[in-house]
Amino acid sequence: MSTPSPEHGPGEAEQPGRSAESTSGGSRNGQHRVPPREPQPAADAPVARVADVADHSRVRRAPRYGRFGIVGFLVGALLSLVLALVPDGLEISRGALFLVLLLALGTAGVFAGLTWALVADRRSLRRTRQG
Repeated sequence: MSTPSPEHGPGEAEQPGRSAESTSGGSRNGQHRVPPREPQPAADAPVARVADVADHSRVRRAPRYGRFGIVGFLVGALLSLVLALVPDGLEISRGALFLVLLLALGTAGVFAGLTWALVADRRSLRRTRQG
């Protein structure tokens, strides 16, 4: 008859040939003895169609105002460059003329680009409400 070890209670004795770790449900060398069970589908689970649970809302795609402003500035800069190269025989140098035109047309281009973005944003809002 085996004597109870200090790890077991008074009515429990350690079985010969088994360690305390294997009798207490622990793992041996980090591996489980019983493989994990595969999840089973519930027999009484309700069946739902995708069309019943799908969300019919739409994502509104707002324009990026900064990009519209940058494109407007670039269009103004390109127009300034073209206009600075066209006139000949002016009292002002081409570089100074380009800078003056860039200041005026670049600013106008930024405002035109931002106005374009605002109109596109209002249109997307109107389409979202209707659809």
